[in-house]
Amino acid sequence: MKSLATLCIAITLIIFCSSSLAANKGKNQQAPNKKENAQQTSLQQWYSYYYRDKNTKRIAESINKFAADEMLNKPTVRSQYVAFYAQLFKQDPDQMSYWMQNVKTSSLSQQAVIWQALWQSNTPQAKKYLQQINSRMNSETVRNRIALIKATPPINYLKKPVKNYNDVAALWGNFFATGNKAYINKIITVLNWTVSDKNKSRLNTSFLVRFNLATYAQQHPIVFNALQDALKKAKGKKRDAIERILKYADMHMRNAKSQAS
Repeated sequence: MKSLATLCIAITLIIFCSSSLAANKGKNQQAPNKKENAQQTSLQQWYSYYYRDKNTKRIAESINKFAADEMLNKPTVRSQYVAFYAQLFKQDPDQMSYWMQNVKTSSLSQQAVIWQALWQSNTPQAKKYLQQINSRMNSETVRNRIALIKATPPINYLKKPVKNYNDVAALWGNFFATGNKAYINKIITVLNWTVSDKNKSRLNTSFLVRFNLATYAQQHPIVFNALQDALKKAKGKKRDAIERILKYADMHMRNAKSQAS
């Protein structure tokens, strides 16, 4: 079990750190300069804390950057980006067309992520924009891709049962865009999946969720408070898991505060 947990944590670190690696692909790799690092860090901060400031000015920039780093269509985080941008398009549908005019990604697979986010936003403006793409682009491949996206109705992740890590990733994307505690409460339900579970996918997802919660509880008070509230009602192994997560997060926050002082 320890080796499995270590593997899951390693996978998570690879998922969330791979953007900087993808940016350096090629035969003649060079270390990113300070300006590139600052931009990447700044955008990641903007993304993770969007719900606090709701700075819409960086939406097109973020899409272009994440697409350039080949992050948008990574299977492990695709659903998170779809959910995140869908919320942004839903929050300000009249600005959606302006943002899309400034999106410069040319990769079909990367574009499809944004088309899926438009569809997931479920607004008249987004549906009209997708129809315009169908009419404007003389490509059967594009039409087929959009038809495939539209074949699945927009998902309400607060009502959809969590089945795998793609669902969890989508819940995180929704949270980063809205700050809605309900998405965290939904993620916490995965802690009901214990180490005795024989389903390897559920077991891996459970380990990843524990690591995610322990990490984000240090960064987002909403996550920490949601765990504290869940602890009041939790029993058995779920209670043990929440206690360990809170203890881990609290210890690291105390250490960080001590080092900063």
